[in-house]
Amino acid sequence: MFGLAAPVLAQSSFESTYTSVEPEHCRTIPSAAGRTPETGGPEQHLMTCPGVFTYALQVEESERPYVTVVTPDKTESRLHLLPYASGFSTLGPRAEWRVARIDNRQQPTALILRINEATDPSQLPMPPISRLVVSRVSANGQACVVGAVPPGAQQNELARQMADRARTMPCIRED
Repeated sequence: MFGLAAPVLAQSSFESTYTSVEPEHCRTIPSAAGRTPETGGPEQHLMTCPGVFTYALQVEESERPYVTVVTPDKTESRLHLLPYASGFSTLGPRAEWRVARIDNRQQPTALILRINEATDPSQLPMPPISRLVVSRVSANGQACVVGAVPPGAQQNELARQMADRARTMPCIRED
């Protein structure tokens, strides 16, 4: 891998494509239903949701969401969302894929997910803190979180700008 330069992409070469992560657009994996074995806590739902091209997202929701990017060759990369999804968090209804033309092929380069975090569950239904988490999606099948955009003006545009630079950003590692 050393010595190989990533293709340079002009900002205008990126496009957004959206896919749903809502249960009615995903396939539930039945074996995930029931109580969590570790805690006996609430039911967890594991779903496989279509992504762009032949990518998919595996979504597991309980008190917080867990997302795994699945590539066309079935490589799985679980995204490190815990720093942005503590407490009682939910995933937004759709995923935004940033797609670019590389070597005359359209392929995803980044993924933007909305994480809605309730900071104090005893105060529900209070408005959640809504962050956009940006992940790099590499041609070799690996995906990782590279950053997040906090709530604020132009949050969507800032997340897209980060996503378009994701190929050159380091992964945020689990502690």
